[in-house]
Amino acid sequence: MKDYRIAMYIRLSNADEQTGRGQDESGSITHQRMLLNHFLDSRTELAGCPRSEFVDDGYSGTNTDRPGVQRMVRMVREGAYNLVIVKDLSRFSRDYIETGDYLECVFPFLGVRFISVNEGYDSAGLEGTAGGLEAAVRSIIHAAYSRDLSIKVKTAKQKHREKGEYIDCVPPLGYRKDPADRHRLAIDEEGAAVVRRIFHLAAGGTKVSEIARMLNADGVPTPTRYYAARKPGTRQNHSAMGGRWSYSSVYVILKRYSYTGALVANVRQNGKPGSRHYTKQDQSKWTIMRGQFEAIVTEEEYEQAQRIFQKQKKTAKKAHDYPLKSLVRCGCCGRVMKRRVKGYGYVCRFRNDAEGSGCETAGFSTEHDLEGIVSGAIRDMAGKAALARDRKALTEKGNGLAKDLAGELSLLSRRADRIHAARLRDYEKYTEGAITKEAFLDARKEAAKELDAIQVQISEKEKELAGLKETDPRLEHVMELADRYRDQEGLTNDMARAFIDAVYIHPGGTVEIKWKYADCFEGLMPQGGED
Repeated sequence: MKDYRIAMYIRLSNADEQTGRGQDESGSITHQRMLLNHFLDSRTELAGCPRSEFVDDGYSGTNTDRPGVQRMVRMVREGAYNLVIVKDLSRFSRDYIETGDYLECVFPFLGVRFISVNEGYDSAGLEGTAGGLEAAVRSIIHAAYSRDLSIKVKTAKQKHREKGEYIDCVPPLGYRKDPADRHRLAIDEEGAAVVRRIFHLAAGGTKVSEIARMLNADGVPTPTRYYAARKPGTRQNHSAMGGRWSYSSVYVILKRYSYTGALVANVRQNGKPGSRHYTKQDQSKWTIMRGQFEAIVTEEEYEQAQRIFQKQKKTAKKAHDYPLKSLVRCGCCGRVMKRRVKGYGYVCRFRNDAEGSGCETAGFSTEHDLEGIVSGAIRDMAGKAALARDRKALTEKGNGLAKDLAGELSLLSRRADRIHAARLRDYEKYTEGAITKEAFLDARKEAAKELDAIQVQISEKEKELAGLKETDPRLEHVMELADRYRDQEGLTNDMARAFIDAVYIHPGGTVEIKWKYADCFEGLMPQGGED
């Protein structure tokens, strides 16, 4: 009996009724868990096998771009599980092309058994049957259902917006949903006071970054923390960086026209039903219905803030181009560090308001020294590209050797097949009385000895073949870049970006370089340096 390691996949549709009602899990997830466990317990071959759960709560099934299913598939590919079970195919995916790819290609290739309880689908018993065709038809139906449902939901939302009703889950800072009508917004005075302060400061000429620093200094909660304090345990309390005000969080509030009491909709549009990719539409296509809710700021206050804000943007000095532009990041918070004007060093923007955040990076005092570290590492890597090229040549030679080894393995396999066939003929001769028992046993002993010798040769050839690795196709591109910049004098931004994803400055001045294509070199890439 085969030893199964079972992955139970459970998904709650974002269309199910109890999503987001304050429960840790919905009844649907509990029901799916009970159904799958009951099914496994009722099968003798599966009852005692180890099981693991993978859950996606509140995700669409139009594709497999979900954290739970991605984690499960990754572990299945790593060999952690060899049986996947779901309540029905629509729980796994409603995309019939993607479902078919997994059922017909991915899982069979990995030797993974797939069970869908409600459809009675079990890949272990489908050989020579039409079960796979039935699963494909069901997947097509599920996909059509999802597209139809997506269109209906989108149409229903548009009808609500046309009637001036607010349908988003989370109202903007300064508003709350009206208890008497959940499609209406009412002013939340505590949050509205923060919004008015931001507009007042902006209209008075205070820079956006300075407004963020003032709010942080006064301990004003950000929209994320503000909402989390009122709705603890909800999905909106998820932002790791939502504890501090930043330029972008203040900018979003200043650009939100809905604070004048208008309903603004259709700002973004997705490409097709079921797609999660949205693009911002031209403002002429937005739906703007003025006077739908009580205003926090007047039209005049909003326009005045926009004029001052736009003037600040136009008069702001253009950032100078420098070699490590947008590449230097804080090793604690991960954000891009600010380049100092005097001394041209780097400093973390949030070092002064990092209470409780763990951001301890002070900065890097001398830009010239940092550029020297990065430049030296790049040139070291460019020099070592020659070694990578030699290894590539050896690999190409190894690819030819691999073909020879594969041919030898084929010959050994055919030789073993001939011996097995001869043993079968000897057995037939013995049963027919054509040869004696002693002659049959001697022949079988000699055949076994020869087969053992062949198996040893096969094992050795297979080990040798496994030692030959294919070259990474990206390696040629990396070596071309190395040739292009090897003799260039001085570090440039193009040169840095060609090889580097980011340069992290950790507390104490330790420098960590995150390289592009680092895995191509397998240890040849330098790891960075220290101040």
